[in-house]
Amino acid sequence: MSENNAVSKLMFLKEMSTDRIEYIIQKAYLLKYDRFRNYSQIMKNKLMVIYFEKKSTRTRLSCTRAWTAMGGSVIDMSPQGGNGSHIGVSESLYDSFRVIAGMADCILARVDEHDTLLEICRACDDAKKATAGRNNPMVINALSDKFHPLQILADMMTIYENELADYDHTKPIPPVMDVLTGKTVTWVGDSNNVFNSLMTTLPRFGMKMRVCTPPEYPIRDELFTILLELDVAKEINDESIMMFNEPVEALENCDYVVTDTWISMGDEKDKEERMKNFDGYQINEDLMKKAKPHEHWKFLHCLPRKKEEVTDDIFYGEKSLVFSEAENRMWTAMSLFYIMTTMRH
Repeated sequence: MSENNAVSKLMFLKEMSTDRIEYIIQKAYLLKYDRFRNYSQIMKNKLMVIYFEKKSTRTRLSCTRAWTAMGGSVIDMSPQGGNGSHIGVSESLYDSFRVIAGMADCILARVDEHDTLLEICRACDDAKKATAGRNNPMVINALSDKFHPLQILADMMTIYENELADYDHTKPIPPVMDVLTGKTVTWVGDSNNVFNSLMTTLPRFGMKMRVCTPPEYPIRDELFTILLELDVAKEINDESIMMFNEPVEALENCDYVVTDTWISMGDEKDKEERMKNFDGYQINEDLMKKAKPHEHWKFLHCLPRKKEEVTDDIFYGEKSLVFSEAENRMWTAMSLFYIMTTMRH
């Protein structure tokens, strides 16, 4: 994807330059402490269409709040919304989004299969060609079975914000790359869409990824294909990604601990087997004492959270950044919308 297209579509962060990601994170950080000032009219008379095939709390709320805070309007055309749209029922997905492309400025899609996003993009690209660029909505991946780019932007902002907790804000904020380089993030859990996005983004900022998954759920070959597409030799070094099966070893000296659901939407039928295979992977005080992470380690989780993944004392404790992380979904969405709108031409 070319740099121009990168500001009109966001399918996965691997296609966005580190400079642009850094710009989004810094802008989000500044927006948070500016509290919306001078941004209330940027999206005036602009429409975002939401199309969600999966349930959503944080994504729906954060993106709606971000778009409307900048003066835009939102129409939810999700199948479960009860709005009675014809999308995928009495009209093909392609036909529906050819129509939507003529009226919307942004399409936020949360889908079961990544191919659905590609079909939406095809419809929008055809609409753009047919109208000589007049109909050209932004298309944003709000989650697919492969990637969750919006979550990782919030995760990166949360880490950046935590590292700047004692920073003298009378000075210009430092580059994201300078702040994140050298930090170690340990992922404990399944290799899902959030994992894919973390793995294809954090190492590009000089961060070290330690990945701990049960042997029954090895890292998908597709992820390594994606890493190769990033031009590994140029952006990440050989020590950036390390694989483990034992949590204690993976968590040693880490700065940030990240986990997620062991049972993603669609995996419910395998719940009993998965619970057995993930035994010993819960983030709890006993595990962290054995692992000896960095003294100032922090915990991240994209939510919703289940107690088998992390205990209350960690989740609600002083090490947890989960609620700041959730709020930062709004600030990074606002930053992304702003940048995609102002840099698209």
